[in-house]
Amino acid sequence: MNWERWHTLSLLVIIVGVLIGGWLIARVSPLWAWIAVMILLTAFLSIAGKGVTGFWWGALIDDRNMMSLSRLQIILWTIVVLSGFLAAAMTNIAADTGQSPLAIQVPQQLWLLMGISTTSLVASPLIRSTKRAGVPSRQQAEAGFRAMAQQRGISVDRASDFVTARGVEVAYRRPELAEWPDLVKGEEVGNFTYLDLGKVQNLFFTLVLIIAYAVALGSRLADGGFIGSLPPLDTGMVTLLGISHAGYLIYKAVPHSQRGIGAADDAPELEAPAPPGRPGRRGSKRRRR
Repeated sequence: MNWERWHTLSLLVIIVGVLIGGWLIARVSPLWAWIAVMILLTAFLSIAGKGVTGFWWGALIDDRNMMSLSRLQIILWTIVVLSGFLAAAMTNIAADTGQSPLAIQVPQQLWLLMGISTTSLVASPLIRSTKRAGVPSRQQAEAGFRAMAQQRGISVDRASDFVTARGVEVAYRRPELAEWPDLVKGEEVGNFTYLDLGKVQNLFFTLVLIIAYAVALGSRLADGGFIGSLPPLDTGMVTLLGISHAGYLIYKAVPHSQRGIGAADDAPELEAPAPPGRPGRRGSKRRRR
């Protein structure tokens, strides 16, 4: 997908809108300035994703052409925290109290939380890279293809047009195949058609904590006046989120697929099983080196 001129122009307009529009709105209502900046930052990421992948939700799509939970988490926290900091700075500038408008303290718990989300973003592809060696079980792969075909409402012989196996890791053929359920589904041949409870728990913790923090931040901005600090987070909540992320990464690292015999480079291309009564397509086709 080619990056077009309107993508660049739109991003420049959004940057100007954040700086000028946010400051003008902050003179009237810091709360609405924060909401406006959040909307503009979301639009920025959407347009950037559109330019790179061709889809408005492209910022959430990873190298597997699937929606990524770790990407969603870091994006949500970045939008909420960064927009809150910008709104607070613009409010302080508009207030003109003589104090440094950027002297805004970021609580240590918030730094820890951002660090946890960043760690998951970095560690997830590292863990997945270890799953690309070896050969997945053909029987398990074919069972997964059948389940995927049933879920998407397509014929079984078209399943290989949608997904491919990279070792035991599953990837979609094209980014337009990405869908929201990817956020809570497995990533291997053995579980990519099933709900991943580790992801579900991690998503719930993230959403609850983001909503709670957004409410606290909005309440602080609604009070007006000079804002010298962003709202702190309870240490217990940060600890729970850290445990949730650790469990999520450990669960991701544990094998969820049966392995066949051989090396990944010598493995035959996994194709969809043929429907009953029709010849298979298994042949001796091999991956190109």
